[in-house]
Amino acid sequence: MDITPLITLLAMRIRMRLGLQNRENGQALIEYSLIMVLVVCVILVTLIVLGNQVRNTYCNIAGAVVNP
Repeated sequence: MDITPLITLLAMRIRMRLGLQNRENGQALIEYSLIMVLVVCVILVTLIVLGNQVRNTYCNIAGAVVNP
């Protein structure tokens, strides 16, 4: 029995496993990136919607402090 085919088979299996692991790491990176994009979009929409209300409240408080 020749050992060369066994070594070749073992090398192929190792390469396959490493290839699958790299794909899964890339998939996780993309998933986390999409989650971060979603979080940033929610924050931006919240700031756009509530931005004027926060500014008006701040101006009212600042005006009340300056002119008691």
